[in-house]
Amino acid sequence: MLSILLTLVLPAAPSWPPVFEPCAESSAMDAEFDKRLAEAKGDVEELWKLYGWCVDTSRDTAGRETLRAVIKADTDHLEARKASGHVRHEGRWFTSQKKVDQAIAKERDKEAKAAGMVKHDGEWVEPADLAFLEKGLVRGPDGEWMTSEDLEHLEGGWVRQDLVWVSPEELPKMEEGLWKCEEEWLTVEEADRHHNRFERCWVIPSDHLELWTSCPRATALSAVAQMEGCYRDMVKAYGSAPSGRIRVALFRSSDQMGFFAAESAAGRPAADGRRLVEALSATFMESWLTDKGKGWLGAGASFWNPTRENGDSFGVHDARMAFGLSFADVMDPSTEAIEKLQKKGYRADFVESFYAEKDIPAWFSWGAACYGARYYEDSSVARGGNPWWVREWSIDNLKRQGGLNFLRPVFDIELDPQNRKTGTLINGAGLVMSFIIDGGCQEVIVAHAELKQSLRAGKAPKKLFDSLRKAVEEHETDLRTFAGL
Repeated sequence: MLSILLTLVLPAAPSWPPVFEPCAESSAMDAEFDKRLAEAKGDVEELWKLYGWCVDTSRDTAGRETLRAVIKADTDHLEARKASGHVRHEGRWFTSQKKVDQAIAKERDKEAKAAGMVKHDGEWVEPADLAFLEKGLVRGPDGEWMTSEDLEHLEGGWVRQDLVWVSPEELPKMEEGLWKCEEEWLTVEEADRHHNRFERCWVIPSDHLELWTSCPRATALSAVAQMEGCYRDMVKAYGSAPSGRIRVALFRSSDQMGFFAAESAAGRPAADGRRLVEALSATFMESWLTDKGKGWLGAGASFWNPTRENGDSFGVHDARMAFGLSFADVMDPSTEAIEKLQKKGYRADFVESFYAEKDIPAWFSWGAACYGARYYEDSSVARGGNPWWVREWSIDNLKRQGGLNFLRPVFDIELDPQNRKTGTLINGAGLVMSFIIDGGCQEVIVAHAELKQSLRAGKAPKKLFDSLRKAVEEHETDLRTFAGL
């Protein structure tokens, strides 16, 4: 009885999915659209009229179909494109502004890749900037790389004295000519005594370098001026320069430099792993470390002792040589060896792996540094003087050391402190670089130009160094004539 009652009360279950019967009026309207679309087919003017009819009769779907038909018949129909929400960019139509933005981004990516740029946090940057950005540095108002904390100081009215920030309250001390040394304000003479130990040395920045030095400040500033001059000579050799400041170490005496370069009693590794300091007055300290052996501060190094006889004269050339060696390392960094050092600490194979990673051959890097130290044009010479006196002096030294008998030992140079000819070979490499830059030999100029172009692109293919070497060897007679050998 209950089942009978339920049957009487409950409606029959609907079929699924439900079936909707089209409205007779709607079907008639669709038929009218189809008829009009068929009649207007291919006729842009009639199709555009049909679109107007669709708008007037609220036929949105039919209107979109009509717009597509108009654009198919006339791809540049402005009104139809606008009605469709399309955007024109550089001669092409896009279906939306988003599509335009995507196309622009794709084109920029293509151009950036072609220009040798790299991506950092979704933005294209210069390869030279990548190392700074990865350290979290930002550019200040003058384009200088600095930490966000430094930028905050700058914006807060602080002023830098060398690399030390001075608060607005302390500025009067600075204006008196005093120097901030840790928490004390000292005269320059007192500051020189404070900084004469290398572990608390002066750190003096300039346009292109950062000088770490235990020398008196007056000597240090003379060295900075010479190194800035050497910077221009290095650009002649390499065709470009790295961004940022280049670190250089300058000691106040040969004894201090030798002590720092050697292994310490506490087990600190020798800063000059190849012990070249035993034979040369300028070297590259690839194992200058801090932070318990995991912080790398490698740099070209020399000494300048004004109290030594002719100390100022020799200091000029040694300082320039140190800068040239630092420049070479920044142009050709040993990235993998340093990353491994920073992760695992110093190991016995560090020096070997550091130099094995170099792409620029020693004859070129040391030759360029020697050019900047001993073969440069001295722009400080007064009118009527000889601006090439440094080159003539160096060639005279080379003659007294036995001359340049063969080019092969220079190109195959092995830096050995036990070989008494090492200094002569470096001088010979400087002469070779002088011939490459200033010799005026067309074949050598062409080979050098091709190499510099590659270096500007961040590459250092061995074949281009070999081509330059071959060009020099084929014009050895011209080189000897150039040098008067």
